[in-house]
Parts: sequence; C-alpha cells; structure tokens
Amino acid sequence: MSRILPVRVSILILLALVAAPSLAADPEWLWANGDPKENDTVFFRKTFELKGKPKAAVFSGSCDNVFTLFVNGQMVTQGSEWSLPVREKLEKHLVEGKNVIAVRGANQGSAAAFIAILDLENADGSKQQIVTEALNVYSQRVVAFIDAAMSGARTPEAKVEALFKAFAKRVEQGDFLHSCPAATVCLDLDAGLEPLRVVVADALDDYLNVIEKHFPMPDRRRGRSFAGLLLTAIEGGYIRSRAERSGKPFREAGAWLAELAARESP
Repeated sequence: MSRILPVRVSILILLALVAAPSLAADPEWLWANGDPKENDTVFFRKTFELKGKPKAAVFSGSCDNVFTLFVNGQMVTQGSEWSLPVREKLEKHLVEGKNVIAVRGANQGSAAAFIAILDLENADGSKQQIVTEALNVYSQRVVAFIDAAMSGARTPEAKVEALFKAFAKRVEQGDFLHSCPAATVCLDLDAGLEPLRVVVADALDDYLNVIEKHFPMPDRRRGRSFAGLLLTAIEGGYIRSRAERSGKPFREAGAWLAELAARESP
C-alpha cells in the first residue's frame, strides 16, 4: 500500500528477500514469511504513473547483498556492497505515463534486505512523495525473532542471555556478513532523506517495544531505558562481530547485561 504526500516523489523499499524459484517474466514485489537462504534470488517491481517526463530523477539504493536495477525493461545499474548505497540519475529512462522499476536481488548468506529511494522533480518544478510501507514487513520479522529468543526464558537475566546468544548464533550462521539493514542505513542519511529516517525510527521503536515487554519494571521510563540499552548493545554487537568475525561481542555483552537485569528486576 502507498500513500501520497505533497513533498516529492520518493519510492521507499525495505524488503526482506525471500526465495524465488526462477526468473519471472512478470515479477511482482515479493515478501513472505520465512528466512532467506544463501544464494536466494528474488524479483521486485514497482509501477507508477508520471504526468510528464521528469526534470530530475535520482535513485539511491542498497542491498544486502547484491542487486540489479531495471527501469522500463532496461538494465541501468548494479550494487554489490550494502554499506555503499548506489546513486544513479534516472530521468532519461523515465517516460510520461506508466513506468516500471524492477530489481533482481540476490542473497549471499543469512538475512537479506533491499532499500531504495527514488526522488523525482517534475518539469514544472512540482514535487510529490510516494512511499511504500515494506519496511513494516522486515521489522515485524525482527520483532518475531527477538520475541521468540526470549520467550522460553523465565528470569530477566536468562532472557538477556538468551537474546544475545540468539544474535551471536545468527551472525555466526551468516558467516559474519549479517547486519541490521534498518539501523545500518541510518549511517548514510542526510537532510534530503528525512522521510527514510522517520520510517527507520519507527522500525527501531518496534524493536524497543518487544524488548521492553519482556522486562516489566515499576518505573516504565526505567524499563524503556533498559530496553534501549539492550538494543544499542545489539546494534554495536553487529559492528564488532563483523569486524572481528566472532560472535563473542554478543555473548560478552549478554553476560554483563544479564547481571544488570538481575539487579534491576523487582
């Protein structure tokens, strides 16, 4: 579903990649339950209308792990490094009327996601915004992962250790190439990407909510703060685990934070 705001045309996509059995002649935007597998290939498509040929159109996108971008059936650009977003001018590829942007994405291990923004300025200088809400799909998967990791533990300290062991296992199974796309993209946000910042902030808020649920405290503000500490440690754990190629940063953080959880529990 998309919504139209009178600011600029931006097509925002953050999608967890899922398996596709073969190249589809007429690919659709795909997202589904289930974990992406190594060497999965998926196909996405976004169709939209333009009243005239745009004056400017800039695509910015990144994929964990690689993607190829097609505009109206023509291959335009590729990306192979999730931490270095691809930026490409697309105005010469767009036409008045119906336009189709398609992406072939490939996963090389563990979790996968694709994120992109297309900014357009019309010939008369007017600007709009079209946003798809696919980030919700990815964030709800993360919420489910976090909730499942802690649901089997009974005490606060056991919940913390279970959570961080789950993330350690996740990065180890992904050969330390796994990251959190929602948080990673924040490192490259500038003033022109404010709509994306808001969407990512909402996703991180979902993570905080599910963590906080497992640590009820008499002082709700303190409980929220503790959930924030855990989330900050998780995001930092991704960075260290990838750099050190080890799940140890998650396990160490989990052990220390478990002690804190035991002291803070009512």
